[in-house]
Amino acid sequence: MGQTLDQAINIICRRKLLNCEPENQPVRGLIFQDENDLIACALTFNDDIEIEGTLVIMPPVLRSEVEALVEQMSMEDRVAWIELLGMRFWDSDDERAFNEELDAVWRRSSTAAPSRLEPQAEPPCLSR
Repeated sequence: MGQTLDQAINIICRRKLLNCEPENQPVRGLIFQDENDLIACALTFNDDIEIEGTLVIMPPVLRSEVEALVEQMSMEDRVAWIELLGMRFWDSDDERAFNEELDAVWRRSSTAAPSRLEPQAEPPCLSR
């Protein structure tokens, strides 16, 4: 998550975004390999979770309930837990600008050599 946090801070600094901040704790997500498992989770938790493709993002208070569902339905081999960087936005313009730049960063990094993905120098807005 450190590299993702560095990328987020770089975006905030480059775009001079004042109405957002990274979450203190990582957000847990669950990637589903089987569409039926995803549907079962969606039906069980309705509006309490966010679904983006095969990724389910849940509030921390639901983690144990989601874990119980995964175990109860024997999904352990068909799901993967991941940690995500959560962001808070107080302004839709900042959120849109952040997402546009993040999409561009991910497109560049998906075609870059691994050595180019190393953390960058400290962003100018945080340098001493």
